[in-house]
Amino acid sequence: MAGLAQWLLGSGVAVTGSEPGTGPVVDRLRSLGARVATGPNPARFSGATRLVVPAPGTPIVHPDCLRAARLGLPRA
Repeated sequence: MAGLAQWLLGSGVAVTGSEPGTGPVVDRLRSLGARVATGPNPARFSGATRLVVPAPGTPIVHPDCLRAARLGLPRA
């Protein structure tokens, strides 16, 4: 997912996301302008959110996925 996020950031797309913890990948994405929170936060999505791209294996019952579904956001 980090590669996709970097590509989107390089294309001028605003990227937000969540990770269970911090580390070099999170630090790199933040340095490129991504807003990366740690841990799930179902209130995270703003009115500007257009698409939710969960990491492979993320269960549909993950708090972020459930919130996205309630908001009617498409899931890639």
